[in-house]
Amino acid sequence: MLSTALQHHREGILTTVSPQGRPHATWMGSVTTPDFVNLITLTGVHTHKVENIRVNPHVEWMFTLSDRKTIIYFEGMAQVIEDDDEKQRYFEQVPESSRVFFMKHYRVGGEWCVIRTRLDTAHFCMRGTTMKVELSSKRISLYPKAPI
Repeated sequence: MLSTALQHHREGILTTVSPQGRPHATWMGSVTTPDFVNLITLTGVHTHKVENIRVNPHVEWMFTLSDRKTIIYFEGMAQVIEDDDEKQRYFEQVPESSRVFFMKHYRVGGEWCVIRTRLDTAHFCMRGTTMKVELSSKRISLYPKAPI
C-alpha cells in the first residue's frame, strides 16, 4: 500500500501551520525521491505554505488510494529549496506532464522553489474500521523503491 501511495506523480494534501497556529491545507502534486525517503513538490516562493514551513517545518501529507477507503498520512520535516542547481535536479524528477502544467500555471513570471519533506512516520487508516498502523522512517525505507 505504501508503494502504491507514492508511486508516480500523486496528488495529496499538504498541511502546514501558520505563525499564528492556524492549519493550512492545500492540494499538491508530489513525487518520491529515488531513495524513497523524501516527497518533493514544486511551488511558488511567495505562498502561504512556504511562509509556514519557514517558521515551522513540521508538516503532514495525506494521500488516499483509488478506493478512497485507505488513507495514508505522512509526517515529516519540510525544507524549502531555492538553490538553482538543486531545484533543477528535483524538477527533472517530476514527470514531464506535471512539469508542463507547473510551468504553465505557476512558474510564469514568478519565483519558484521545491518543498522537500523527509518522511518520518506513516499512518495507514482504513475507513469504516478501527485499523490504524504506524510505520517509522526506518520501516518506510525498507519498502521497494518507487519509480519516478
